[in-house]
Amino acid sequence: MTKFVDVLNEMRDHYQNNINTGVAIPYYPNLVEDSLGLMEATNKYLVADVDANELTDNSVQSKLNDLQNQAKDLSTNTASTIEEELKKSAKELKENGNSASSQSKFKDELMKIKEDAKKKANDNIDKIFAEAEKIGKAFPVAQNLIIVAAQKISDLINDLFTRLVDYIVKIVSDIILWIKGAWDSIVSTFNNIKTWILNWFKSK
Repeated sequence: MTKFVDVLNEMRDHYQNNINTGVAIPYYPNLVEDSLGLMEATNKYLVADVDANELTDNSVQSKLNDLQNQAKDLSTNTASTIEEELKKSAKELKENGNSASSQSKFKDELMKIKEDAKKKANDNIDKIFAEAEKIGKAFPVAQNLIIVAAQKISDLINDLFTRLVDYIVKIVSDIILWIKGAWDSIVSTFNNIKTWILNWFKSK
């Protein structure tokens, strides 16, 4: 019999391996046999009762909303931290005259920023799965809903890391050209990323 915690652990390992190896391979979790099926659980916990004008049981919905908001906050904080690190490094590169030695130092700093992004992504996965496990233990019949929610959140964290790495790779490919418009590039890129984070669950 598939166990809730085992599914979560397998999913967490999958996404952290994605992050550590720089890929974004989807994960399709097994569902828990002794929990309600997705349709039945959705009807019980997530579908509004039109006559009563309220959710049938909003306790699970509230917890899932909290989990999604936590994920958005963690992801936004990660993006903001990386943004500030890039601004600081770009400012130092400009002030040092964009010399060959300065560019070499800048590249080293970008690799450190990439590793920082990786650590934050893995930490965020751990935080989300720890909370998901607590919710699942409190609401056993809704465990399949929680598994699906954890999958969507993990995709967000994984995709965010991929976007950050892609941007860093783009910078490294042509530092001389990028540094000319570095500030505008950073601000525009991260404003778009933050908007993307806020809208993530609306499109899922």
